[in-house]
This record gives sequence, C-alpha cells and structure tokens, in this order.
Amino acid sequence: MGGRGASRGIVPAVGDRVPWARLLLGLAVVGPALCIGGALPWVLPAFVAVNAALLVRVCWPRTGSSRRPIGLGWFGVAAVITALHWIPIGNGVVTTVAPGIAQEVARALEGLDVPAWARLSVLPGATAMEVSRIAALGLLFFTAAQMSWRRTAKAVVVVATVVGLVGVAHRGMGVTAIYGLYTPVEISAFGEGRVGILTSFVNPNHQSGLLLLGIGATLALLLDTQRHQARGPLRPEVGFALVAALSLQVVVLLLSYSRAALGIAGLVYGPALLVVAIRRPPGTRYMRLILGPVIASVVVGLLVDGSRARAQLETLLDPESFERKFRSVRAGLRLIEHSPWLGTGRGTAIDLIPLVRTDLDPVVYTHIESVPVTLLVEWGPVLGGAMLLSFAGWWVLTMVRAKDMGRRLLALGILAVVLQNGFDFNLEYLGVAAPLVAVAGCIAPVSSRSRSEPGRALVVGITVAVVAGLIAVLSLGAGRTSLRLQHRAVASGQLDPAVAVGRRPLDAAVHVQLARKAADEGAWEEVERRAGVAARLAPSTVDPWLLRGAAATALGRAEDARTADTEALGRLRPPVDPELVGYLVGRYRPDALAEILPDDRERVQALLDALLEPAPLHADAVAEAWVQAHRDDPFTLAYRAEIALARTNPALALHHARLYYAAYPASARAASYVARSLSSFAPPRDAEACAVLEDALAYEALDDPGTLEEQLILCLRRVGTPQALEKVEAILPRLLARPAPRAVVRRRHQLDPRRVRR
Repeated sequence: MGGRGASRGIVPAVGDRVPWARLLLGLAVVGPALCIGGALPWVLPAFVAVNAALLVRVCWPRTGSSRRPIGLGWFGVAAVITALHWIPIGNGVVTTVAPGIAQEVARALEGLDVPAWARLSVLPGATAMEVSRIAALGLLFFTAAQMSWRRTAKAVVVVATVVGLVGVAHRGMGVTAIYGLYTPVEISAFGEGRVGILTSFVNPNHQSGLLLLGIGATLALLLDTQRHQARGPLRPEVGFALVAALSLQVVVLLLSYSRAALGIAGLVYGPALLVVAIRRPPGTRYMRLILGPVIASVVVGLLVDGSRARAQLETLLDPESFERKFRSVRAGLRLIEHSPWLGTGRGTAIDLIPLVRTDLDPVVYTHIESVPVTLLVEWGPVLGGAMLLSFAGWWVLTMVRAKDMGRRLLALGILAVVLQNGFDFNLEYLGVAAPLVAVAGCIAPVSSRSRSEPGRALVVGITVAVVAGLIAVLSLGAGRTSLRLQHRAVASGQLDPAVAVGRRPLDAAVHVQLARKAADEGAWEEVERRAGVAARLAPSTVDPWLLRGAAATALGRAEDARTADTEALGRLRPPVDPELVGYLVGRYRPDALAEILPDDRERVQALLDALLEPAPLHADAVAEAWVQAHRDDPFTLAYRAEIALARTNPALALHHARLYYAAYPASARAASYVARSLSSFAPPRDAEACAVLEDALAYEALDDPGTLEEQLILCLRRVGTPQALEKVEAILPRLLARPAPRAVVRRRHQLDPRRVRR
C-alpha cells in the first residue's frame, strides 16, 4: 500500500497535508447531522457553501491531475432530470409525459383564474431544493475522492459518536427536545410512542442510518490501526478511543428501536467480523478488542431498555405491522402510472400520495418509506431502475477493487445504509446522505483515464456551486419543510390563496382556505367545488367535509348535508378541536347530532370525550344512540354514568354503571363508576361501594387493580370502622409496591399517613 500520501495510487491525497481541507471535509460530514439531522431548510445553502470552499481548497493551487471517481456522472444525470421536473416545460408536454399528474392538477385548478400548470413537479419549491442538494452532494463526492479514506472515515466516526453522546446527554438529563430547543413533531402510525433515545435527529430511523455507517467506519479504522501496530507501535489511546466510540454507537443503535437497522447490522457486520476472525489476516490478532466491547455494548443496551428493543424486533413477525409500515410504498407504486416516463419529480410525495391512498389514516406521508421505490416513482421506472442497477454494479466494482479490509468495511457500511433505506428514507436528509456520499467518494474506484485538470474541475465545480446556492436560497420559503409558513400566510390574509394554489396546486390546506373565502362571500357552488378538491387531496381531514355539508345545506340539499357531516365525524381524531365542538353544538340539537354518527367506535369515543364537559346533553344523546345501535358494545354507558354523576343524579349513574360493569367485568373503570355512584347518594352508601371494589379486586383478569386499590383505601377511610382501617393497613403495602409513573407513585405515598409525617 505504501504511505498514507499514496493511498489511492494516482496522485497524492491532499487531506494529510492541507489542514483547511480536513476541516472543511469534517464540517461537510458532521454539520448536517448536528443541525437537526439536516432537516432545517437553511442547512442546504450552508452545505453548498462549505462544499464550494472545500472544492477551492482541494483544487487550487494544485499540480498534477484530479481523480474523477466512477459514479460522478450519477449526480450530473440526476441533477439534470430533477431540474427538468422543476422548470416550466409547457402544459402540452406535461400532459404527454405525465397524463395522470396533468389530469389531477387540471381538476384541482378548475374554476380558478390561474394559468394552466406547465411543470412536471406539483411542488416545484421542494424539487428545486433537490436540484441544489444533488449538486452539493456531487461536489462532496468529487472532493472526498481527492482525500485519504482514513480522513473521511474519521469524520464519520466523529459525527456518529457525537450524535450518540447527544442522545446519552438528552436521556441522562430527561430532555425531550433536541438541544432542549427543538421538539420533534412526529405522528406515529405504529403506536410506538416517543423514541427510546433522542439524538440530534427528528426520527430514530434516521439516526440509526448514520450509526450503521459509523459502525462500519469505526471498524475500518480499528482494523487499520491494528495493521499499523503489526509494523510498529502506535499510541494505545487511539485504539481505546475507537473501541469506546464503537461501543457507544452500538448501544445508541439498539436504543433507537429501528427494526430494519438492528436486523441489517447483524446481517451485514456479523458475517464480516466472523470472516475476519476466522481468516485472521495480518494485523488482526486483537479481534477480541473489537468483539468483546461489541458484545458488552449489546448487553448494556438490553439492560438499559431491552424490553422495548425486543418488542420492536418482535413486530417483524407481525403482518399488520408490515402492512402499516409499507402503506406509503404501495400507494407510491400506484403513482408510477401518473407519470410513467420521467417520474413525478423529487419531493412531491407529500402531495401525490393522498391521491392514491385507500385508507383514512391521519398520518401524513412526507416521503415514500423506501428509497428504491422513491427512485422508481420520482425519476420514473426507466431512469430510477437504471440508477438502482448502476449502484449495484458500482458497489460490486468497489468491493472488488478495494485493496484492504478498511475500504471493504466502509463499502459494507454503505451497503448497510442502502439496505436499511429499502425500508426507510433517511437518505433523503443530509444528516445521513452527506456522510454516506463522502464515504462513497473516498473509496470509489478510479480508472487511470479518469483524470481531469484541477483548474477545469475548479471552474466547473464553482459554477455548479453558485447555481446550486442560488437555487437553494431562492427556494427556502417554498420547500416542503416551509409549507406551514405558507399556510399561516394564507390564513392570516397576507397571501392570496389563488396565488398560493398557483405555486402548489395540490395543497389541500389552501383549497380549504379558498372554500372558506367563498363561504364568506356566499358563493356556495364554489365552496362545494373547493371543498371537494380538498377532500380528495386530504381524505382524512374533517374541514373539507364540514364545508361540503355547509354548502349542501345552503343549496337546499339536506340529505347531502347529513351525509357530508357524517363523513366529517368519521374523520375525528382525539383531541378534537374545541372550535369544532362549538360548531357542531351550535349546528345540531342533541338528537340531531346523534342521528349522523359514523359507525366507528374510535370516532364516537373521540366525539364523546370532546362533548362531555362543554355539552353534556349532546354527549348523553350520542352515548344513548350508540348503545341502541350497538347493544353488543355498550362502552358509552361509562359516559352516561359520568354525565349522570356530573348532574348529581346518582340513581341514574348507578343504573348505567351497573350495566357497564356487567358488560365489562374486567374493567377497573366500570367497577369504579359503580362505587362512585354508590358514594354519591345522600347519605353515601360507602359500605356497599367498598364491597363492590373488594369484589372487583378479587377478579383475576382485572385490568388496573392499582387504581381500584387507591379508591378502596379512600372509601374504607370514609367508613372509618376499625375493621375498615385494618383493611387499609393490609392494602397499602401492596399498592405501594406496584410499579407506576412517578406522579402516581407520589400520589399513592400520600395515602400513607406515616410517610407523610416523615
């Protein structure tokens, strides 16, 4: 191999003798991941500027020739095709190459005084940002090829380790916002709740992609360090630091709960380490230095939160989990027919997926949850398929030409991230894409004919950087992540909805604003048209259907109005907006509201939760209507009992509570309502209430015994007899020993007068 300076065999690697180049490379690799994973819009123009500076530092002044890595042409082709999606090419061309998109946009803009749509992309701001992003990544790929792979690997190790440390710090301090400032807004379709460890990424699957790459880079440097130790001693702290970094990355990867990442880590790195251990090439006699800490890290991760990690892995055997996970993938594949030749355009999935979804899940898919499918949809099956095949060929060529195990492990890191993105989309963010592209550039094969003059490379690169930077800056307010700003501007009257819909024709929120504006003007036919468009573009939202109902009422179509309002109630999700509750209560009498209920338990429960306090009469009518229609599922009896208690009618409350308890004998809530009803009589029937609670606690299948034990202690104290107080002393230790959230434990300890005195 020779010395470090000749690591690529064509020209000296400048990374070892130009500190500014190393610094800028590190900033390009590390910066996006630490800036909220690269999700913030302003990160892109900053990323372009850093890569432009890196290009200048690497190519000027420079003698000899620059390496032109195989694969650089991908970025050029991808940028050109994406720019073609972005620029106006004429409505006729769009209709020819993307008939489905042309038809959908024409339907959305029908009746509006806006020009015919002339672009392939229905979200041109986001597509323009993608042009800039692809160009910047191409610059990074080229500059990384001019530098030592060890320098790039070190930068990747640093960023993966720092991200892990951020996660550990957040967890240790109990912080639920990134850096204590930015709270990720993430709707989970899978019931997974908050992530196990919060790093600088908004999504645990994104941080796990970086960690997969970081593990490969750390292993590569560890093996390279051992090879150097075989020739002569190096500082031992280097090896220990790498082992510590590897251990941290493994623990944080485990606590990210990313099912795909955990499986792929074992699939890719497990056999690789096994091969190294068996073959024992020169300089790898210290394999236990790697395997020991890795195994220990897995054990530590399992001890810290192993039950949650195991639960996530068990979902791999759950067909329903896969069905939910790949809902966007199936919908995305149906988009191919909308634009079968050139694709739909980068960054447009958020607007197009609702057109082909068949469910009413409220989750908004900003991306297709599979990068290979994304390529086929957004670049078309021909170009997207060619890109996938060419990557496979590039990776095989890279592995074949790799001259040492370090480069092969980096290539395995790339493979691990790409495989994970078959089930995710973390490569859509610079926090993962930048480190991966840098690693790909530094190990990319280079033929002896693939050389260029540094001056020419500098001129071309700076031109690309200037154009990319301008596009990024001009598109900051129009990208996918800035949509809320546009919505607020439209809602506040600062931006004309007609102007907004001319920029983004399939924005459901803007069509809703147009419908409201038409309603204020009494143009009910236009309200119905705009609300119909919005309902198609956002099928799980309530407002379009309510507007359609109002329009049908104004136009004298009472039955259509009832149907539209039923559809609206069928899309309710907790917590229901109080403004919506006020609208429904003002529009409908209690019995009329009960007549338009959807046949959906979850939606009715959300409505009852919202009506219970501000409109108990409406809630009671809704609960009664459900019981009459679903006698086999009388869950609303609990609400009727609650309403009767609030109206100081204990006899009626007891009637409903007993019916509820008979239907759900394992429900602590049901037994609690019976006891509360008995205690609400005048005088209180606390002895009977205590008997009910004791009988309920004797039921083996009871779902929440701790809550009833608390209630029983209070009830027994009200009874106040010596026998009752003896029972309190017997119940307290059992109650206090039950695991519960901190606030609940504190409340239960307050039931013990001896602990309070201490």
